Amino acid sequence: MRYTISNQTLVVSLLLSLVAALLICVLWDAGVLVSVQNAFLLAPPAGAAEVSQPEYGIALLLILSAGMVAGFAVERAGARRALLYICSGIILWCIASFLSSYYIQVDVVFAPAALAALAATFLVQTARLWHVDMMLARNMRRVAAQTHALEGGTAHARLMSGLRLLETVLPLEEAVIFHPDENHHLAPAARLRASASQSNETNSNFVWREGVELCERAVKTGKMLTMTDETGDGPASIALPLRHEGRAVGALLVRLYEGFDESDRPLLAAVSAQMARNFQREEARKQILDKDFYNFISGQSSERRLASFAVVSGLLTEQRFGAQALSETSDGQAVAYLDGTLAYVNPAMLKAARLTEELARKLDLFGLLDLFRTGVFDEPSIAVRRVLQTGDAYERELHFVERNQILELRIALVTERPQSEEPERGAPSQPLCLALTVRDVTRIKEYEKLKSDMISLMSHELRTPITSINGFAELLAMDETIPEESREFLNIISNESQR
Repeated sequence: MRYTISNQTLVVSLLLSLVAALLICVLWDAGVLVSVQNAFLLAPPAGAAEVSQPEYGIALLLILSAGMVAGFAVERAGARRALLYICSGIILWCIASFLSSYYIQVDVVFAPAALAALAATFLVQTARLWHVDMMLARNMRRVAAQTHALEGGTAHARLMSGLRLLETVLPLEEAVIFHPDENHHLAPAARLRASASQSNETNSNFVWREGVELCERAVKTGKMLTMTDETGDGPASIALPLRHEGRAVGALLVRLYEGFDESDRPLLAAVSAQMARNFQREEARKQILDKDFYNFISGQSSERRLASFAVVSGLLTEQRFGAQALSETSDGQAVAYLDGTLAYVNPAMLKAARLTEELARKLDLFGLLDLFRTGVFDEPSIAVRRVLQTGDAYERELHFVERNQILELRIALVTERPQSEEPERGAPSQPLCLALTVRDVTRIKEYEKLKSDMISLMSHELRTPITSINGFAELLAMDETIPEESREFLNIISNESQR
């Protein structure tokens, strides 16, 4: 995202520069800047006239021009580049003020003009920063409000799904997810019990307070805490802080009716990280980012923008799951951007192309396709062009005689799925990337050839006895002494053997 200059922003910057210059003019006309103005004047030599100011209109024009030029420079060139020219102009104007006051006894209103230029620079740059901040907040708000394809339900439903996952792999007695309330005290947000507790109310309250205190300590320390009995084999309680992007968003309390196995620690850490992302995402979406200038300098609004950024970070983390899942497929998979850059190549594709990861990083889409050139696939660029023009997938069967291998190649254009359930007919889909799939079908083709050979052999071997049966049936049918019922059966045998 880059700050762009439009006619509207240019007019706003010039108006702000004019306001800053007019404010300095008011202070100068009121005599507030007299002491500052005299500091940049040299006393004339003996016998010379006193230093005089230019006409009132000319002085105002100089001050306004300094502010307008400085604001225009900041808007067009940016503060970093414009400051070089502004500071150079101020230094030259300062030198001119000293020389003119000494030799020709004229005040060139350097101090008011310099203050007007600096004030205009400050106001215009502040407006630029506010505009960029507003664009950032709007984009963060848009991305944070989107429902990602991998979310799979509401935040509460995903929390309960995570607790059920823990129930399937751990001897779970109870699991509770805590979330800070308005007073920053931990309050239960989701709870799962394996069975109804038979303990009395006093003992339940004690156990509950004990679990909450354990979670509070876990949140403060940022570490997983466990509490077991003296033997280590009895019931255990584990508290995990739910943290995302370095910020605590809650805690997870797990009670086991058996001892805690340290080998389950990575599982709990992974599940708690996912729950933290779910929590943070739901919290950020409930917050509204306003567009007024107050929010630009508000610390609370800055925290909301950080929360929106954390949502984007969580979505990017979950998006990586798709690429990692492709690494487990037996088919070769590669994803390329529309500029031909390879975004992802799974291990099966590296094996099919006989590449290493280091060499794959140096290739683009066409470099990868060149490794699959055969007689029927000798122009990869034509195939890619056809896919981009028509949107239809390109499929070919590639035979590599030298390595006794047959591969199925498929190049497809991935388009954006419509957000609505009933997309408009004829509405074009937005192209996203190219998907390349390579499948080794050598064994399948060998099995099909064996099947065909077996059928041919069986057909040939069965033809001889069937011909004999047909001949004997015809001879028997020619015998006039055979009863009609038997003759009918012989005709059926003869007709069926000739099919």
